Amino acid sequence: MVHAGSKIKLLRESKGWSREQLGEKVNKSVETIAKIEQGKHKLTLDEAELFGELFDVDPALFFSRSNGIVFKNISNSPAVGIGNTVSMDTNIIESFVKTVDKFTDYLQSRSKV
Repeated sequence: MVHAGSKIKLLRESKGWSREQLGEKVNKSVETIAKIEQGKHKLTLDEAELFGELFDVDPALFFSRSNGIVFKNISNSPAVGIGNTVSMDTNIIESFVKTVDKFTDYLQSRSKV
């Protein structure tokens, strides 16, 4: 089952932020961020709202059992007629993040030659 913390980790990684950077943005320790991401700390409603605002997602995302993430305020989205949201499966996002990471590593290795 996908828990709130795994969604927060995915969103954090999609921004390229470390746990420390995320902690600074939400005024939480690195240890607390780690516990959240590991599912060892249950989010409060206030925390869900804070993370929702930071990542521009609906806070209800963190309490749903869905594998999808609904991003708010997506401009130029084909889903504009559906309240400016677009839904994406977390598996697709994880795959995309890994692909971007590999491509970044490739580009960095070529620039060192």
